[in-house]
Amino acid sequence: MDFVFENRKGNNAHQYDIVIGPVANDTLYATLALYEAAVLTKQETIQRLKVHKLYDQVSFHTLKALQILTYFSHYEVKTI
Repeated sequence: MDFVFENRKGNNAHQYDIVIGPVANDTLYATLALYEAAVLTKQETIQRLKVHKLYDQVSFHTLKALQILTYFSHYEVKTI
């Protein structure tokens, strides 16, 4: 949680090549805003976030991380 808030404040000073974690949606942002406003404690915020279905994202932060990727296929997704 501390990592997320440091990044939200624009302080992404970390040494990680790759970061994997949940993507926040509007509902999650509302909970995070309550934490930022000191309405919720860190523990209360974590408990509220645990009840949401989360989807992970992968973020590549360094050239070293990008160099491990290998292209193997593609496909077209048609929209309706």
